[in-house]
Amino acid sequence: TSGRNIQLFPGHSISGTVATGGLVKVIGASGVAGTASGGPSYLIGDLPDGSYRVRAERQGTIAEWWNNRECAGDFFCLADSVNLAGANVTGINFTLSPAGAIRGRVTDAANGDPIGLLQLVATWANSGTFMSDGLTSADGTYETNTQGLPPGTYRLRTTGPAAAPDYADEIWND
Repeated sequence: TSGRNIQLFPGHSISGTVATGGLVKVIGASGVAGTASGGPSYLIGDLPDGSYRVRAERQGTIAEWWNNRECAGDFFCLADSVNLAGANVTGINFTLSPAGAIRGRVTDAANGDPIGLLQLVATWANSGTFMSDGLTSADGTYETNTQGLPPGTYRLRTTGPAAAPDYADEIWND
């Protein structure tokens, strides 16, 4: 069978720097269009023309969408678009801010014994939006470290009575 011709269009790239290094994700209408890790320079190529959101993240920092839009968690927040229209886009740069974490220890209220393998979840105090979580170690200590926490007021609660079936979940500090 003949006449099945295909025309390809050249892809373009988005590039820039992440001052501290880290993971960069380019997200298009269909989801993640490309990633790059390491740094400080990155280049994500073979992208068709279109509108994209670009996010940089690194453990211990507050994730950021391009154009200085800090946003902990996996949210779009106020992400600005990067538009590819027939040419490469350069200068999509990031400087990630150090993030906070919540640290502490979970113990049995009756005898002070540590409680291990218990999940804790940090949410925005005013909205209940998930921001980060952590897991207690054998000595009961924990750190919320899955996503960096920006300054703010948080509600911290234990979850997972399956890990500690004899205990009721608790919201700190009530």
